[in-house]
Amino acid sequence: MGWKQRIITVLNLIDKSPKIISDVTGVLFSQEFKNYVSKEKIQVVYSEASSKMLAAANGNQLIIFITSKKTVPQFLKSYFEHKTFEHSQLPINGDVSILKSYDAKTIVAICNYIFANNAHIVLSKLNSSALLEKAIIFNKLKVLKNIKIALNKLLIEEKNIENVINIAENWGTLIYESYKQNDDSFLENISKIDETIKEFIDNKTFEQIAFASTASKPLSIDKIIHHIKSKKENKVALLCFDCMGIAEWNVLKEYLIDLNISYKEQYVFTLLPSVTSICRTAIFHGSTDVYDIKYPGRKDEAKAFASFFKDKQTKYFVEDDIINEDTLLGYDTVSVLYNFFDDLCHSSLFPANENTKAIYFNNCKQYLEKSNVKQTIKTLLDNNFSIHFCSDHGSVIAKGNGERLQKYLIDDFAKRAVIIPEEASGLTQLEKIDIPFVKHKKLVLPEGRTMFTQKDKIEINHGGISLEEIVVPFITVIK
Repeated sequence: MGWKQRIITVLNLIDKSPKIISDVTGVLFSQEFKNYVSKEKIQVVYSEASSKMLAAANGNQLIIFITSKKTVPQFLKSYFEHKTFEHSQLPINGDVSILKSYDAKTIVAICNYIFANNAHIVLSKLNSSALLEKAIIFNKLKVLKNIKIALNKLLIEEKNIENVINIAENWGTLIYESYKQNDDSFLENISKIDETIKEFIDNKTFEQIAFASTASKPLSIDKIIHHIKSKKENKVALLCFDCMGIAEWNVLKEYLIDLNISYKEQYVFTLLPSVTSICRTAIFHGSTDVYDIKYPGRKDEAKAFASFFKDKQTKYFVEDDIINEDTLLGYDTVSVLYNFFDDLCHSSLFPANENTKAIYFNNCKQYLEKSNVKQTIKTLLDNNFSIHFCSDHGSVIAKGNGERLQKYLIDDFAKRAVIIPEEASGLTQLEKIDIPFVKHKKLVLPEGRTMFTQKDKIEINHGGISLEEIVVPFITVIK
């Protein structure tokens, strides 16, 4: 019997009699415990509201409430059995009072380690530090293992839009978690990941995204501002992080952890090719009709943003701007453009044969610690803005192939993809794919995770069709 089942037994959660359980450990609020309770189909309600509990009692509902309140009003005790879940009830042998100095996440990690190795381990002051260290390492490995299991399961399923988004989410998370643990075993999955997206595009499933993507359920970057507008929020801020893939979102989320905010995480597809001039333009125009815009960039984006929210007072900021109560005064719809992910990915230097983003992630973390990103988000929250994060494209670590297309073939150039006229497509043997929404042009791709640049040069770049490049986060901050 695992530790979660033992807690369920101690608290008699299977019995549907009305109860209020005061959890002083925080363990019952851990996501791991919540997931287990849900899996076992045990109905519990997490609430701090006495009014909600009283309403359930008056409606004769047999509900088990879990609360962090240590005491409950006397009038509720005539309706509910009140229990307190304390550290002494944790299913661990030995001096459990030691656990009072640990947070719930750490206690869960220790429980996981003990019950996976030896449930009879006796906790003491002498072994608590060593046990904690082992538990942390074990928990990290467990996280990686669970992501890999989920990913492998998804890879054998039908490659529809939802499946590919789920693969991308797990893959991006695996890349970042592997970096944190200095584990590069995820690299063995690259070929399967790349085969998945190639199958998705070859089967024309990618072209279906435009028809499936709506304001209420955005699946592509051009629907982001439509979704925001449909929410009819009084004050809105859209923070666009250029070149933030799913792994980079995990970097940012970890940096923001002490703001104590939650998120609704969605993932959407970019346009092709996955370059700024097309994809970021599509975000601010709210349209896929962006391939022939003559002067893409910040000025055009600000104008398009103001036009889309023409009934609002808009302002387009960039990361170096001062954003405070005074500069926000009078505006109810703002955007903030952050370029540091893109700048760092193009400027990070890599030794020969490097095949992970570790150096780049380190650079991102160092930049963020000295940046104003956290303060800007806090300022926006303090001024009652609803906040959304988005990205135009992701990036991938790639190796130079030493090849270069002839200039007369090129309509537009990026190292990971080149746009050429359709009539010129027979003049190159490189892989070519159709560009959705664009007629008479083709996208020419270098082989695999290579790029059109100096032979064997290692860079982080974008423009291609890898999952890291074309599935990006769209995040809503939950206040």
